[in-house]
Amino acid sequence: MRRATIDRGDSMLARQYGYPISAGAARDTPGVLGRVDELCAPRPKDWIGFGCVVLLASGFTVTAFLVSLIAAKAVAGLGALLFWLAAGSALHGALTGQPFRKPAREALARPWQLWPCRLVDRQEAFSGGRQYLELLAPDRSVAASFHTKVPEEVVYAMTDGVGVLLIAGDLRYFCVAAMPDGRSLFLLGKRKHQAQPQPAPPRASSDPLLDGVIGQARSAIIGDLLG
Repeated sequence: MRRATIDRGDSMLARQYGYPISAGAARDTPGVLGRVDELCAPRPKDWIGFGCVVLLASGFTVTAFLVSLIAAKAVAGLGALLFWLAAGSALHGALTGQPFRKPAREALARPWQLWPCRLVDRQEAFSGGRQYLELLAPDRSVAASFHTKVPEEVVYAMTDGVGVLLIAGDLRYFCVAAMPDGRSLFLLGKRKHQAQPQPAPPRASSDPLLDGVIGQARSAIIGDLLG
């Protein structure tokens, strides 16, 4: 089995906090690479939306090209054509998830980390159904936060928005998250906050739910969770 290299950028913070880190790479978990490829594969609605955009862009380009020819500015028309072809290609990649395939696979080359997490819905306009997933330090402070869409099964598996998740990748950049048994993968591609580890301040009050989840994360064995 291939062993992952643990470096300062991805799992040292989890190690400092006393959270479990898998011995091998996350990609060694059976079925994980296939599920990530499914997440990044094009969906029917992506192609429909892309087709509509291409039709509109093509109509605009043809019109601009004809107008430019009439005005004896063929160079401008050709420039418009090349611009829209490049824009369409970039949009196609964005819609079909291709930009996420490589960073997701790179994240899975690193070990799993088990983190206590909290879901926060800030009721922001134009959020697109995204929530803030906060990774918690032992003192309940936020070690990192991602703005992402969390699968319903993951939300339902948590208690009042609090639970533990497997995280693979560099917390400063792109990560892949999963339920503790390795199922229900999703992507964490937009880091919103990262705090430097600090000594835990005195606690003003207890929070049995958060304290219980943090204790669960610190005492778990990832190999046992993955079966």
